[in-house]
Amino acid sequence: MQPAELAVRAPTPRDAAGIADVLNAHAGAAGARIHAPANEGDDDYRAALSRHGFRVVRSSFTMEIDLETPTEEPVWPGGLTSRPFGPGEDRAVYDAYVEAFADHWGFVAESFADWCTWNLGPNQDTSLWRLVQVGGEIAALCMSAPSRGDDQTLGWVGVLAVRRPWRRRGLARALLLESFGLFRSIGRQRAALGVDSENTTGAIALYEGVGMRATSRSDTWERVL
Repeated sequence: MQPAELAVRAPTPRDAAGIADVLNAHAGAAGARIHAPANEGDDDYRAALSRHGFRVVRSSFTMEIDLETPTEEPVWPGGLTSRPFGPGEDRAVYDAYVEAFADHWGFVAESFADWCTWNLGPNQDTSLWRLVQVGGEIAALCMSAPSRGDDQTLGWVGVLAVRRPWRRRGLARALLLESFGLFRSIGRQRAALGVDSENTTGAIALYEGVGMRATSRSDTWERVL
């Protein structure tokens, strides 16, 4: 039997004390895997993870594009188009997101309640979310945020997902290009997203194809309890 993966948020604070807290909180989960991301250049935190028995198992990139340079207009396949996220669609979006990411490395779905807390809380802005619907089902979605942290020059594509039956049709490309236009409309100068360096769905080639380039790397460190 494969060890379970725990849906554990990154240690807080990002130091030896935070790591110890996470390990202590899950001390009874023998055989489970704990993942902790660490950015390149965060030498002290990476050293602390190493001391606590973590090792690098995967990497991801942050990719960006300059929105002051013109980009393509989205082309929607088969007459499809996107629409904004609406009231009462939270469960349908969650289910589509979980299904789309089920085959991604290391994906552990948070509970619906936690997902709502993290994405639909009072300080969260869903005005840039876009959905593609086919026959009453959500086929693809893009969950963008107007900023990342305090950086008001950058729009963040938090989730770009296409459910398996509708992949390879150009929906992800169209949603991504649409997001660039939405970011421009609110005055953002750059757009960015994160991607697994070993993604098997062709995501990196897609992002490079619309003009995005890797600007930083983050490593996933793992410890098996």
